[in-house]
Amino acid sequence: MKVKEIMSSPAVTVNENDSLEQGARRMLELRIDQLPVVNNDGALTGFISASDFVAKKTTVSFSRTEILELFGQWFNQGKIEKIYEEAGRITVKEVMSSPAISIGPDASVKDVFEELAGTGVHSVVVVEEEKPVGLVSVSDFLKLIVR
Repeated sequence: MKVKEIMSSPAVTVNENDSLEQGARRMLELRIDQLPVVNNDGALTGFISASDFVAKKTTVSFSRTEILELFGQWFNQGKIEKIYEEAGRITVKEVMSSPAISIGPDASVKDVFEELAGTGVHSVVVVEEEKPVGLVSVSDFLKLIVR
């Protein structure tokens, strides 16, 4: 079985020059927790996941109202405003993981499984001519099991 048969496509990406806030907002709007990162030519340059926001000690406020309702008891208004402003200045490139693990669409599913096994990585970007065309994640393997 080939990767192109199980990958999620088309690839949803974020530009490396977008703000961290824009990347986070895109993830929330699409209800996803990871995005391939591309340059202005559309070539893959990295990968960002929800865990990168915490791992790199970068905190993002998605909505000032929501964050105050959720965390108001722990943060004061001044700290919230500072977090929100910083998220607008930090670029995706500053926190992304690079290089991203990638594979071609004609690779075997077995190859992807071996790439993911034991690495702690949950997704592989599928690329053609250096541009993301899809994504294969651990959940795609679960779908194979319950076909």
